[in-house]
Amino acid sequence: MDERTSKRVVVDVEVEARIDERPCRIFVTDLSTGGCMIEAEDADLVPGDRVMLHFERLVDIGGRIVWLREGVGGVQFHLPLHAAVVERLGFRPGDEWDSDTAQLFDNFGRPLPVPRPPRAIGMRH
Repeated sequence: MDERTSKRVVVDVEVEARIDERPCRIFVTDLSTGGCMIEAEDADLVPGDRVMLHFERLVDIGGRIVWLREGVGGVQFHLPLHAAVVERLGFRPGDEWDSDTAQLFDNFGRPLPVPRPPRAIGMRH
């Protein structure tokens, strides 16, 4: 059961970060107003580490690593990230995206749902 209280979006962005004051670059792959999922293969991460993420030209946000598994971890933000920033960073497929055949997967290999196009009000199938 998912206990999240805020909407998650899929992102794929490399950011500058400081983990317990050590500079590094990490990938953010999942984002919400309350936290994010990160990949940091070369960083020596430990649950409880303090994290500062720099989303270029948007915001710097701090938090703590709350879980970790094989170089992938979850960060809980100290303060909520503004929903507009979350939406701005969210994945938006380009024109080449074919939603009938394409499938996205998260870092654990689980398929992500493809949003359905909005239906016109009053239309029947």
